[in-house]
Amino acid sequence: MNELSVKEYSEQKSVERQTPFALAAAVSFCSFAIAYYAIAMDKFGEVAQGSFLLIISHGPFFGVVAPEAMGSAFGLPLIHLAIAMFFKSQRNPSSRRRIFIGWGLFHILLETFTLLK
Repeated sequence: MNELSVKEYSEQKSVERQTPFALAAAVSFCSFAIAYYAIAMDKFGEVAQGSFLLIISHGPFFGVVAPEAMGSAFGLPLIHLAIAMFFKSQRNPSSRRRIFIGWGLFHILLETFTLLK
């Protein structure tokens, strides 16, 4: 039989449970993009509805909408992350990524329902 030492077993389990950074980054970016679009539609309405490129490239749109979208997409995950750092079991990259993935998915669903109204 193939016997694993305790150290090898714990290293193998930690490798299996790691959450990929690319997934966390992609979910966070999608959350920001949907928030950006929803806030632009709320603030500028018909002007923003005409052209998606206008929403992205026009200075006043970006200057007004981007800070609000960043705050709504990353504000709650950062607060959650700050509170989670008080607990020793949450002080690892994988749990930080899971926090951003969870809040990102929640935010995507919330903004999607807002856009569908």
